[in-house]
Amino acid sequence: MEICARVYRPRRARESPLFRLVEQHLEEFLRVYAERFAKAHGPLRPVVARVLREFLKCGVVSHGLARAECQTCHTRYLVPFSCRGRNFCPSCEKKKQLRWAEWLREEVLEPVPHRHVVLTMPRLLRGIFRKRRELLLDLSQSGAEALAEYMKRQVGADTRPGIVVSIATSGDLLQWHPHGHVVVTDGGFSANDAFHTLETGDSDAVMKLFRERLLARLVERHAISETSCGSSSPGGIRASQRTWGKPSRPTTRKPSRTWRAT
Repeated sequence: MEICARVYRPRRARESPLFRLVEQHLEEFLRVYAERFAKAHGPLRPVVARVLREFLKCGVVSHGLARAECQTCHTRYLVPFSCRGRNFCPSCEKKKQLRWAEWLREEVLEPVPHRHVVLTMPRLLRGIFRKRRELLLDLSQSGAEALAEYMKRQVGADTRPGIVVSIATSGDLLQWHPHGHVVVTDGGFSANDAFHTLETGDSDAVMKLFRERLLARLVERHAISETSCGSSSPGGIRASQRTWGKPSRPTTRKPSRTWRAT
């Protein structure tokens, strides 16, 4: 996969507000984190400090570079190394997003209708995933299993949908909010590779399947007790009444207390 541009314009990394913010406050943040933030947000993972320190080297010539030359006009220029950081560096993260999206489009997704499904959980359960990050895999698998089961019930027991799950761990306000973004085929494939389109969809049915599977996995992993989900709805949580495929309205600033499949 090749990403190219007509003119190379090096970015001025040190001039960005984010770079200056991290450069000025990183050491103080690391020094006071345990005392001021650990109780509310948990211990600081080593990867956080590593990503922040590498970000301060990203795009800075003094921290390493490559010399490039145009084979046509023989113009030479210097290309600073990037940090390749995950989720924090805007430049590196955007490049990863573009390459991943291009890979999905060219290599993974079949030329059939797809839809975007978002699966969320109540605030009551979110803290479990902060303390036990390995459970994010169960979140992903629960969403995929729920959608696969729903498609089989609606399209045919011998069909299988195409599913890509991406887990996000923050909300619009950067608060801890683990949830799943799913790209799923709008139907399923049978054994002979024929595609069968889903006529109608029901977000409530998908949400209930997702809820049942995720709670069962959390009980199996000893993350919650069976008594806390005896009705498969801890804390009397209700199902949202959103229509399948209907565009989401602007999100409210109040934390969600419900399961949602939109």
